Amino acid sequence: MFTTVQMGQMAKVKPAAPIGGLYEAEVIAIDRVFDAASDTFGVRLKLDNPEGALVAGIDCKIEIGE
Repeated sequence: MFTTVQMGQMAKVKPAAPIGGLYEAEVIAIDRVFDAASDTFGVRLKLDNPEGALVAGIDCKIEIGE
């Protein structure tokens, strides 16, 4: 996925229960350093949360480019 993720691209964010739902977020940063232990890289997303429905620390799954 590293070569396909782009700045400004939209992602779907799916918070775990009990929050649930589907939210759209924008890719605002892509970490160019890989984590060798987990074979992953970091992506920072910008997600509006004006009503505070999403709490800090909740597990989420994301879909980028699908």
